[in-house]
Amino acid sequence: MKLPSITKNLKPAGAAVVGAIGASLLKNKVLPATLSPMIKSAIPVAAGLLLMGMKGSFIPNIGLGMVAKAGSDLAVENIPGLAGFIEEDMSGLFDNEVNDYAVNDYAVNDFEVNDSTNEGGVNEESY
Repeated sequence: MKLPSITKNLKPAGAAVVGAIGASLLKNKVLPATLSPMIKSAIPVAAGLLLMGMKGSFIPNIGLGMVAKAGSDLAVENIPGLAGFIEEDMSGLFDNEVNDYAVNDYAVNDFEVNDSTNEGGVNEESY
């Protein structure tokens, strides 16, 4: 790829980044917290679509960035499992660690928090 073609794409890419930041600011700082998460993500999508319809090259790319960011937020919030782990993926993940810790009774039962003799250390009588 030639250098002039890279520099030609910097302006639209920068505008899309500005739009993504703008969508996040609109959603998290400008809109009231009382709105539902779906509405808070849908409003920046609508604002981005409005900007995409404007003339010029910079403003529509800002709108494209807003639609991309807010649209992905909207999808992640409303499609279960799209963001990554779901509850079924996490079941049994820490079972071994819990069982190993429960077997180690002296570490759990012999620690005294307000012991006046050794100030919170391990109960020496259990050894």
